[in-house]
Amino acid sequence: DIRAFVLGSAIGALLHQRGDLPLHASAVVADGAAAAFVGPSGAGKSTLALALHDHGLPLLADDICVLRLPPEGEAYVSRGLVRMKLWRESLAATGRSPTDLAPVAGGLDKYQWPATALAGDADYPLRALYRIAEAGDGPEGIFRLKGVAAVRAIMDNTFRGQLVAPMGRAAEHWTQCLAVARRTPVFDFRRRRDLSALAEDAGRIAAHLGSFPGPDRGDGV
Repeated sequence: DIRAFVLGSAIGALLHQRGDLPLHASAVVADGAAAAFVGPSGAGKSTLALALHDHGLPLLADDICVLRLPPEGEAYVSRGLVRMKLWRESLAATGRSPTDLAPVAGGLDKYQWPATALAGDADYPLRALYRIAEAGDGPEGIFRLKGVAAVRAIMDNTFRGQLVAPMGRAAEHWTQCLAVARRTPVFDFRRRRDLSALAEDAGRIAAHLGSFPGPDRGDGV
């Protein structure tokens, strides 16, 4: 319980104090740049990152993805603590078994997978940010978010975002989220909630990442 608190809320508070922007996200590296995946708990961020890892993309962060914003240029992602916590079904979907894996505290059917093929310690420019969403009755696919929708996708997925206002960082946080949306393309990744389609989903993201050379500038909002 202490470990979970220190590696969660405590680190989140410290990152906000430092002026960084922590996202509740997983991230991988593709062609020297980062791609991050945000969404509510259970959306499949870690599972998608693991599937992309199996496509050959090094893991960069899981659960907490820290963005740093220089005065100009791209947002950067720092290497984080990669502690993959995966449900039994997610492990099975990637051809893995929970046998010999440590269970996550709380009696859940969830296990800690010892991440391999990690990215280096350098900061990586953020190429794209994807919000994972269920397709519902609408079309599946990858759709660009702009304006308030792009900023909201970042704000709503800030790690321990409930700490922002009490810490007096509301205005700074808004400015940071706006800067990320301006510097980095933000997308909705709308998909079926179906683990049998995981390899297809990972292939779709990998192909999309390969379709543009890097973060575009100036037209994010």
